[in-house]
Formats: sequence, structure tokens, C-alpha cells
Amino acid sequence: MSSNLNKKDLRVHASELEGGDEDALLLHGKPFTGTAYEQYANGQLREEVSYVEGYSNGPCKSWYENGQLKEEYVALPGRAPDKSMGWHDNGALRHCTERELGVRVAHKEWDSDGRLVVNEKLEPGTFWHSHLLKLRETGAPWK
Repeated sequence: MSSNLNKKDLRVHASELEGGDEDALLLHGKPFTGTAYEQYANGQLREEVSYVEGYSNGPCKSWYENGQLKEEYVALPGRAPDKSMGWHDNGALRHCTERELGVRVAHKEWDSDGRLVVNEKLEPGTFWHSHLLKLRETGAPWK
């Protein structure tokens, strides 16, 4: 490997990675930093996941076998992504989820014809709302 190659630019097939301590993924016995990918039998990309020191961290995408984007989010260390989006295989938006400090604050789903079928927002007074207020007040370890 060239010494000029940035570790984050490293791209390997997911089958080259192996499990390590505390679920970290390893490449040649060392925590993996870069992008791991998987493909369908037809060669189309199935998934790309970014890793830093063995854990998913950064842009992640998956596709349907027809090449249509299926899911997209940015992985964050130790918590759910701030925003994730998904699409139906026809390209219509399937869902959009937003989180703050790991707590889901909004979630929408659409059917394959584009009709909104779920529209949820975090309601004041609920357990998760109270939890979010505490996290805002005390801070979170990943801030």
C-alpha cells in the first residue's frame, strides 16, 4: 500500500474483514479504517459502509439490485444517525427519520406511490422527550 494513501480512502470487500474484540472489524489483524462494500451477484453495489478504527462511522449507503438507492445515513460513534433516509425500489421516498442526541424526534413514511402513511413527532411529556431534555442539559459522551 502506498504511503500516500489516506487510510480513509482504503476500500475493501466486506468479506476481507473479520470480527475483533468488542465487535470492531479488523483488516489483517488491525482495526479497519476505510470503506467496506458488498455486491450483488450481478456486480451491482449492495452496500457501502464507512469505518474508523473498526467501527461504522461516516457515510453509509445501500442499493437495490436494480441500482436504485435504498438507504442512506451517516453512522455516528455510539449512537443512531442524526438522519436516515430510504427509498422504494421505484425511486420514491420510503422514509425519513431525524434524531437528536440519538433520540428519534421525527419519522415519516411514504408508500411507493408517494402518499404519506406515517407522520410521527416526538411529543412533549413522553419518556423520550424527557430523556432528550436531560441529554441536552447534561450533555452526551459523544458531543
